[in-house]
Amino acid sequence: MEAFKFQQGANFAVDGATAFDPTFFKKNNITSDVSPLSTSLSTQLQWFKELKPSLCKTTKECRDYFRRSLFIVGLIEGRDYITMFAGHLPMEQIMSYAATIIQITTGTIKELLDQGARTVVIPGNIPMGCLPVILTIYKSDDNSSYDHTTGCIERFNILSRYHNSLLLKAVKELRVKYPHANIVYADIYRPVLNFVRSPQLYGFISKPLVVCCGKGGEYNWNPFHLCGLPHVTVCQNPSTYLNWDGARLTEASYRHIANSWLKGPYADPPIHQ
Repeated sequence: MEAFKFQQGANFAVDGATAFDPTFFKKNNITSDVSPLSTSLSTQLQWFKELKPSLCKTTKECRDYFRRSLFIVGLIEGRDYITMFAGHLPMEQIMSYAATIIQITTGTIKELLDQGARTVVIPGNIPMGCLPVILTIYKSDDNSSYDHTTGCIERFNILSRYHNSLLLKAVKELRVKYPHANIVYADIYRPVLNFVRSPQLYGFISKPLVVCCGKGGEYNWNPFHLCGLPHVTVCQNPSTYLNWDGARLTEASYRHIANSWLKGPYADPPIHQ
């Protein structure tokens, strides 16, 4: 496509992509119904490199161009973890891969910074235990498995917090190596927990874990009746829902999150200063 098509931005993300390349899952005999796509983070970085010549020609021109740009890298690792859970890996083994996942992400960020990027936003991981898809598939009769303040499955949220702690440490290391850059850690974990605990404060329905687009089940999510399939309905007012389809948030949710990143308090430092 022509370069001018991307003057306002380009999104290289692919739904279902992972940080790990597919060869990682094959090499480690991780198989599941949730198969990783071939469009991993390294593939997406390659797409960026292929687009680059159409945006700028010389090294100086590219550095000037990317210095004025905003890069967002992240929110991909959830699929890695979900694939591992679906492959029945124990939690301890899954957590052991977190550091490598973050190394892959920060490696991508380093390449962007070396090519002239100056403002990079790095989102943390969502509280996975609050996703209706997780709540449905891993439903438990053991009440102690749940956080009584949210109704979310705690062991998945422990993984998210662990991931975020490692990511924040990596962000601080990047800031030391690239002091000229504005490297933003964007927290999505705490905003989503706030939505779940106090939905009315944000205009959401009183049962925030129920999805807008789905059919059947406690959370209106069913693996046999996914959003987009025939006879699967959409809620009347999506702006009052936290979750769209079981795995993704609604635009209303992302609007609240984006504002908290632009102005604070959930971005360090805020994007808009």
